[in-house]
Amino acid sequence: MTWNLWLDDERDPAYFLRKVNGEVRERLFRQYARFSSDDFVWCKSSLEAQEMIEKRGLPIFMALDHDLGYTDTGMSFLRWLNRTYPDLTPPQWGCHSANPCGIQAMNAFLDSWQRSLNL
Repeated sequence: MTWNLWLDDERDPAYFLRKVNGEVRERLFRQYARFSSDDFVWCKSSLEAQEMIEKRGLPIFMALDHDLGYTDTGMSFLRWLNRTYPDLTPPQWGCHSANPCGIQAMNAFLDSWQRSLNL
């Protein structure tokens, strides 16, 4: 079963994709341009995303927010994903967090994971 993960505690994919106009989408969020909100399964926490992956398998694409409430983060989800599937290439991803340091950390983690498999 192919599916796409939307990980965000507040913004649903319909709201986000509606708010991002064409010019900004192409420049900042070009990885989202091919999707509609119906293409995503929305998970609001790292635990919910883990359970969805255990149920459906790895997604094809992950849309990631960093700050998921007070104690949960997109990074905690990515660490779980890497521990659970260390030998698999991570799915394609995009980061839409309002936290620029969180975006940088998640992109660096996923880039490093990919590079480690291509050695």
